[in-house]
Amino acid sequence: MKTSSDRDRRSGTALGRAASGRIQPRISLLVFVLLGGCGGSIAAYEPEDLARTAEHPSFSDSLPALPPNAPPPPRPVERKPTVTLEEAVFEALAQAPEVLAGTEAIIQARADLKTASTYPNPTFTAGTTLQPAGTHFTASNSGGPPQYSFDLNIPLDPLVFGKQSAGMESARRAVDVAGADQADLKRARAGDVASSFYDVLQAKALLLLVREDLENLKRVEALTRRRVDLGGAPAVDLDRARLAVANSQQDVRTAESLELSSRATLRALLGRTGSEPGFDVAGSLEIPHPLVPPDLESVLKTAEQFRADLVSLRRQVERWLAEARSQGRQGLPQLSVTGGYIYQVQDSLGLKNQNEWEAMVGISLPLFDRNQGNIAKAESQARQANYTLEAKRAAVRAELAQDLSGFQAAQAAAVADDRTQLDAAKSVRDRMEAAYQAGGRTVLELLDAERAYRDAQRLHIGVQSAYWHSLYRINAAAGTTVLKDGGR
Repeated sequence: MKTSSDRDRRSGTALGRAASGRIQPRISLLVFVLLGGCGGSIAAYEPEDLARTAEHPSFSDSLPALPPNAPPPPRPVERKPTVTLEEAVFEALAQAPEVLAGTEAIIQARADLKTASTYPNPTFTAGTTLQPAGTHFTASNSGGPPQYSFDLNIPLDPLVFGKQSAGMESARRAVDVAGADQADLKRARAGDVASSFYDVLQAKALLLLVREDLENLKRVEALTRRRVDLGGAPAVDLDRARLAVANSQQDVRTAESLELSSRATLRALLGRTGSEPGFDVAGSLEIPHPLVPPDLESVLKTAEQFRADLVSLRRQVERWLAEARSQGRQGLPQLSVTGGYIYQVQDSLGLKNQNEWEAMVGISLPLFDRNQGNIAKAESQARQANYTLEAKRAAVRAELAQDLSGFQAAQAAAVADDRTQLDAAKSVRDRMEAAYQAGGRTVLELLDAERAYRDAQRLHIGVQSAYWHSLYRINAAAGTTVLKDGGR
């Protein structure tokens, strides 16, 4: 594949040559030979790759993602019942219908390039003139003589005035835009999959927590029933324990619904439409080492270079500028050359029939229509894309500032989240339960200890989930991996 610098140098030379006003006629036969020889390279043109550096790999470089211009894999793709985050992202980028639909935009842009690279067809005309009407030509009734002509008209203006090369350059820019749009679609989808993946892990952890809490409260209820039966506690304590169990059972049902919903959301992002009751994820919310939040300006600089929607808008500006140049060329005269054969019938006049030839050059006179409207439209679209780019830059800055603030808060919470606090809450609950069995504590005190332990566990899960969500949100917003996940 040609590099962007090669293309820019080549297109710049062509545009500069046309802008200088120097017209270089070419032999039509040579034109068709050359066009036929380069058809394969045009059809194989690929979108220009997004900028990449070793210091800042793509957001999906650490995951087995497909490149933006790769064809969709054969379907159905192998679908594992249990997926890791890497497998989930790979599956989503390989087979999600939205991603496959985005791939078609590249194919359509290539088709437009193929159309722009195809030289206009010649025109063949056959006709006859000077035929007698109602009589016959003779030596005494001379007229005509009748003649038959066969003409071939070949347009020259696409080549002579650079119309074809300018149109191809605009079409190439459109392919580059489609490639960047596809990359941005994958960037956003990878971020959504990561967020949904950790939603499932959080839902599973919360479900496990409320089920554990239900078992603990059932044990409290059984202890309270024995104490009431033995006369060591009032009957109202048993009612309190039963109410706590009923509330916990409702919490379990809510957690089960949330867990099923989060699984369904992830499956939809992966493009799975069938029923898969055994679908699950493999991963952990544990944080090996909380990462230091990056600097906002450095992340903004990285996003400016690697975020695909910004790249797409910059390419759109270039594309519409190229289109404006192409439309300017379309406003130049239409030029064609015609060569023909004439057979002149003179035998009725007593003369010998003649074989003759003719040649003509035709050129339009762009006195009124110089394609002014399409030129102005393309220039306006270039300005519009530039304004949209500036607006998007401001939106990305706000998005990154918000996401970075969220990560800073999540990172601070993760650093402050001490596992010993959970152990302390569990120890208090166990000692409170032992004291309650011995009759030294009330059921309200034991239920409070159970609630405190449950709240501590819930807070711990929330801190872990918020950390991972914010980490992958930063990476997706930057368009590249600025925060690695600690080697997980």
